[in-house]
Amino acid sequence: METELLTSQLTAPKFIRRFESKVRKTDTCWIWLASRATTGYGQMFVAMKGKRSNIVHKSHRIAWQIYVGPIPNGLQVLHNCDNRLCVKPDHLYLGTQQDNVNDMMKRGRNGYCRREGQQHPMAKLTDNQVGCIKHRLTIGISPKDLAKEFSVARSTIAEISRGATWRHI
Repeated sequence: METELLTSQLTAPKFIRRFESKVRKTDTCWIWLASRATTGYGQMFVAMKGKRSNIVHKSHRIAWQIYVGPIPNGLQVLHNCDNRLCVKPDHLYLGTQQDNVNDMMKRGRNGYCRREGQQHPMAKLTDNQVGCIKHRLTIGISPKDLAKEFSVARSTIAEISRGATWRHI
Protein backbone atom coordinates (compact mmCIF):
# COMPACT_ATOMS: atom_id res chain seq x y z
CA MET A 1 0.00 0.00 0.00
CA GLU A 2 1.26 3.45 -0.82
CA THR A 3 2.44 5.74 1.94
CA GLU A 4 0.72 9.09 1.53
CA LEU A 5 2.88 12.03 0.64
CA LEU A 6 3.46 14.76 3.17
CA THR A 7 1.53 17.98 2.54
CA SER A 8 4.78 19.93 2.70
CA GLN A 9 6.17 17.85 -0.19
CA LEU A 10 3.08 18.38 -2.32
CA THR A 11 2.96 22.12 -1.89
CA ALA A 12 6.65 22.62 -2.61
CA PRO A 13 6.96 24.48 -5.93
CA LYS A 14 9.96 22.32 -6.90
CA PHE A 15 7.90 19.12 -6.45
CA ILE A 16 4.94 20.52 -8.41
CA ARG A 17 7.27 21.61 -11.27
CA ARG A 18 8.81 18.13 -11.33
CA PHE A 19 5.36 16.51 -11.40
CA GLU A 20 4.03 18.82 -14.12
CA SER A 21 7.13 18.30 -16.27
CA LYS A 22 5.94 14.70 -16.68
CA VAL A 23 2.44 15.68 -17.87
CA ARG A 24 1.13 16.67 -21.31
CA LYS A 25 -1.95 18.84 -20.82
CA THR A 26 -4.49 18.56 -23.64
CA ASP A 27 -8.03 19.89 -24.02
CA THR A 28 -9.33 16.57 -22.74
CA CYS A 29 -7.01 14.58 -20.46
CA TRP A 30 -3.71 15.45 -18.83
CA ILE A 31 -1.55 12.53 -19.89
CA TRP A 32 1.19 11.13 -17.65
CA LEU A 33 4.32 10.75 -19.79
CA ALA A 34 6.78 9.22 -17.35
CA SER A 35 7.02 5.82 -15.70
CA ARG A 36 4.11 3.39 -15.89
CA ALA A 37 3.24 0.45 -13.70
CA THR A 38 2.44 -2.91 -15.30
CA THR A 39 -1.22 -2.13 -14.55
CA GLY A 40 -1.12 0.81 -16.97
CA TYR A 41 -1.29 3.53 -14.33
CA GLY A 42 1.29 6.29 -14.20
CA GLN A 43 3.72 6.17 -11.34
CA MET A 44 6.30 8.47 -9.82
CA PHE A 45 9.19 7.69 -7.52
CA VAL A 46 9.26 10.04 -4.57
CA ALA A 47 11.97 10.44 -1.95
CA MET A 48 10.40 10.16 1.47
CA LYS A 49 11.95 11.81 4.49
CA GLY A 50 13.51 9.26 6.78
CA LYS A 51 13.48 6.53 4.12
CA ARG A 52 16.56 5.15 2.40
CA SER A 53 14.91 4.53 -0.96
CA ASN A 54 12.28 6.17 -3.11
CA ILE A 55 8.67 5.09 -2.77
CA VAL A 56 6.42 4.60 -5.80
CA HIS A 57 3.18 6.60 -5.89
CA LYS A 58 0.48 6.45 -8.54
CA SER A 59 0.47 9.67 -10.55
CA HIS A 60 -3.30 10.19 -10.39
CA ARG A 61 -3.18 9.95 -6.59
CA ILE A 62 -0.37 12.51 -6.49
CA ALA A 63 -2.40 14.79 -8.79
CA TRP A 64 -5.41 14.55 -6.47
CA GLN A 65 -3.27 15.45 -3.46
CA ILE A 66 -1.59 18.38 -5.23
CA TYR A 67 -4.66 19.96 -6.81
CA VAL A 68 -7.56 18.87 -4.58
CA GLY A 69 -6.35 17.77 -1.17
CA PRO A 70 -5.74 14.75 1.05
CA ILE A 71 -7.23 11.35 0.26
CA PRO A 72 -9.33 10.18 3.22
CA ASN A 73 -8.56 6.72 4.61
CA GLY A 74 -10.48 3.97 2.85
CA LEU A 75 -11.08 5.95 -0.34
CA GLN A 76 -9.50 5.60 -3.74
CA VAL A 77 -8.92 8.09 -6.53
CA LEU A 78 -11.02 6.96 -9.49
CA HIS A 79 -11.12 8.08 -13.13
CA ASN A 80 -14.32 9.14 -14.86
CA CYS A 81 -12.51 9.36 -18.21
CA ASP A 82 -11.39 5.68 -18.34
CA ASN A 83 -7.81 6.77 -19.04
CA ARG A 84 -5.37 5.29 -16.53
CA LEU A 85 -2.70 7.80 -17.51
CA CYS A 86 -4.93 10.82 -16.93
CA VAL A 87 -4.00 13.08 -14.01
CA LYS A 88 -6.41 15.94 -14.72
CA PRO A 89 -8.15 16.82 -11.44
CA ASP A 90 -11.52 17.37 -13.17
CA HIS A 91 -11.40 13.75 -14.39
CA LEU A 92 -10.74 12.28 -10.95
CA TYR A 93 -13.07 11.62 -8.05
CA LEU A 94 -12.98 9.85 -4.71
CA GLY A 95 -14.77 6.57 -4.16
CA THR A 96 -14.65 3.26 -2.35
CA GLN A 97 -13.35 -0.02 -3.73
CA GLN A 98 -16.99 -1.02 -4.32
CA ASP A 99 -17.58 2.22 -6.29
CA ASN A 100 -14.59 1.28 -8.43
CA VAL A 101 -15.89 -2.26 -9.05
CA ASN A 102 -19.38 -0.97 -9.88
CA ASP A 103 -17.92 1.56 -12.33
CA MET A 104 -15.74 -1.12 -13.93
CA MET A 105 -18.73 -3.43 -14.44
CA LYS A 106 -20.97 -0.64 -15.74
CA ARG A 107 -18.37 0.39 -18.31
CA GLY A 108 -17.43 -3.17 -19.31
CA ARG A 109 -13.76 -2.80 -18.34
CA ASN A 110 -13.53 -6.04 -16.42
CA GLY A 111 -11.80 -9.13 -17.75
CA TYR A 112 -14.99 -11.16 -17.46
CA CYS A 113 -17.09 -10.82 -20.57
CA ARG A 114 -20.83 -10.39 -19.93
CA ARG A 115 -21.83 -9.91 -23.54
CA GLU A 116 -24.57 -12.21 -24.75
CA GLY A 117 -25.26 -14.00 -27.99
CA GLN A 118 -23.47 -12.91 -31.12
CA GLN A 119 -21.85 -10.04 -29.19
CA HIS A 120 -19.80 -12.55 -27.21
CA PRO A 121 -16.28 -12.87 -28.69
CA MET A 122 -16.48 -16.68 -28.65
CA ALA A 123 -19.87 -16.89 -30.42
CA LYS A 124 -19.97 -19.21 -33.45
CA LEU A 125 -23.62 -18.53 -34.20
CA THR A 126 -25.64 -15.41 -34.84
CA ASP A 127 -28.81 -14.50 -32.98
CA ASN A 128 -30.80 -15.27 -36.16
CA GLN A 129 -29.22 -18.71 -36.50
CA VAL A 130 -30.09 -19.55 -32.89
CA GLY A 131 -33.67 -18.40 -33.44
CA CYS A 132 -33.82 -20.68 -36.46
CA ILE A 133 -32.33 -23.59 -34.47
CA LYS A 134 -34.88 -23.13 -31.67
CA HIS A 135 -37.74 -23.04 -34.14
CA ARG A 136 -36.51 -26.10 -36.01
CA LEU A 137 -36.11 -28.02 -32.74
CA THR A 138 -39.80 -27.35 -31.98
CA ILE A 139 -40.88 -28.79 -35.33
CA GLY A 140 -38.90 -31.99 -34.80
CA ILE A 141 -35.58 -31.52 -36.62
CA SER A 142 -32.97 -33.65 -34.83
CA PRO A 143 -30.19 -31.99 -32.84
CA LYS A 144 -27.69 -34.15 -34.74
CA ASP A 145 -28.88 -32.75 -38.09
CA LEU A 146 -28.90 -29.17 -36.77
CA ALA A 147 -25.38 -29.52 -35.38
CA LYS A 148 -24.15 -30.72 -38.77
CA GLU A 149 -26.03 -28.00 -40.67
CA PHE A 150 -24.71 -25.17 -38.47
CA SER A 151 -21.20 -26.67 -38.02
CA VAL A 152 -21.37 -26.81 -34.24
CA ALA A 153 -21.13 -29.60 -31.69
CA ARG A 154 -24.25 -31.53 -30.67
CA SER A 155 -23.67 -30.29 -27.14
CA THR A 156 -24.10 -26.71 -28.42
CA ILE A 157 -27.52 -27.60 -29.81
CA ALA A 158 -28.39 -29.37 -26.53
CA GLU A 159 -27.39 -26.29 -24.50
CA ILE A 160 -29.52 -24.05 -26.73
CA SER A 161 -32.42 -26.51 -26.43
CA ARG A 162 -32.44 -26.61 -22.64
CA GLY A 163 -31.82 -22.86 -22.27
CA ALA A 164 -28.32 -23.14 -20.80
CA THR A 165 -27.07 -20.74 -23.49
CA TRP A 166 -28.68 -18.14 -25.72
CA ARG A 167 -31.50 -17.54 -23.19
CA HIS A 168 -32.16 -14.08 -24.58
CA ILE A 169 -33.39 -15.51 -27.93
